[in-house]
Amino acid sequence: MMASMDHANIVRLFGISMGRKMMLVSQFVPLGSLLGFLRKHKERLNAKNMLTFSQQIAEVCIQWTSASSFSFPLQQL
Repeated sequence: MMASMDHANIVRLFGISMGRKMMLVSQFVPLGSLLGFLRKHKERLNAKNMLTFSQQIAEVCIQWTSASSFSFPLQQL
């Protein structure tokens, strides 16, 4: 499923290595993970940046759920 995803805002998954340890083989990301980037630059991030990141993540989730039978469980707040 993840290997078939093609979106500008998602790291491409090429495969899985089933050696001693299972490892994902993915596209190289020069700036590292999103979490690492957010932690490193948290002092410089503002509400507009965070809203942009959130929107991009939501767009990927929408594409992912519309491309498959997978759906996120909704919880009543």
